[in-house]
Amino acid sequence: MTYSGNITNAGLGLTKLGIGTLVLDATNSYGGPTTVVTGTLALGPNGSISNTSAIIVANQATFDTGGASATVGSVTGAGNLAIGGGVFTAGGDNSSTHFSGSIGGTGGSFVKQGTGTTTLSGANTYDGGTTVSSGKLAVDGAVAGNVVVNPGAEVGGHGTVAGTIGGAGSVGPGNSPGILTAGATDPSGGLTYNFELALPGAPIWSNAAASGNDVLHLNSGAPFTSALTAGNVINFYLAAGPQTYEGGFFVNGDTDLLSANIADADIHYYLLDNANGTVSYNGNEYDPLFGTVTASTVPVAGADFADGTVDGWTEQVTIVPEPSTGGLLILGACGFMLLKRRPKVGQLQGN
Repeated sequence: MTYSGNITNAGLGLTKLGIGTLVLDATNSYGGPTTVVTGTLALGPNGSISNTSAIIVANQATFDTGGASATVGSVTGAGNLAIGGGVFTAGGDNSSTHFSGSIGGTGGSFVKQGTGTTTLSGANTYDGGTTVSSGKLAVDGAVAGNVVVNPGAEVGGHGTVAGTIGGAGSVGPGNSPGILTAGATDPSGGLTYNFELALPGAPIWSNAAASGNDVLHLNSGAPFTSALTAGNVINFYLAAGPQTYEGGFFVNGDTDLLSANIADADIHYYLLDNANGTVSYNGNEYDPLFGTVTASTVPVAGADFADGTVDGWTEQVTIVPEPSTGGLLILGACGFMLLKRRPKVGQLQGN
């Protein structure tokens, strides 16, 4: 069935019922939500809906853009989103939403806009790439192709990006914290990397959703398209000190592909201080770390990820109290080492 009239009224929504297909083939200006309960709601060659309408697609139902580009307020639900070769843009209503269904389309691409967080937890097969224009995109399922993160935006989650993560925004694995897997990362645009380390010792490799420490698992043979420079910031947000943590980047293989690629990055360390912290990240407050930090790349034997057990390299960060002499206390570590001191804004206490 095709409807060629214009559905108007800013406060009006549209609900699609029935197992058949309804095609909207006009410019519709209603501003309420568009809900697909059963069957398929499709846009015809002349069809569009308001860019403020929230799309809700129930399980086994389908919203089909007809292969054309479309902009909506947000997308949520557990159904199917068919975008063909067009650009599908969502999030402009600034809400935080969760879409657990599948987004598919040969040549199609997805753009996240708005200040909220959009979570994609399904197996998404569109292959035209993903752009995080603003806000946050949490990949808890899988996306094909590359992800580009614009300045001020962030990509995170505990799922898998099949391609490369690049851009001028930031990567923050997990949902505070977790393991995000990608083929590679492209730091050339000035990408920032944020890692929360809350679990002393190694992450729980097999639990991507609750690993204890953030990990960006780069699983291709060329994990970095180029080495990080001073234009790339790596932030470590640490839960307590003195402690030793493992996390951050993880690269597969017996050869250390990590240390040389991150050696020139601008690395910062922060310690949790929700009472008086001066730096905010993911709902917590931190202080720049006063004390001594040693950081190195260390080999990991048999990291048991959900998609298989691999050997590789990750980062190890140790924070210790400042010695009374004011000198640096260097703990034993292997591989590449960084020493960073920050202005005194607090004091680590411990044995």
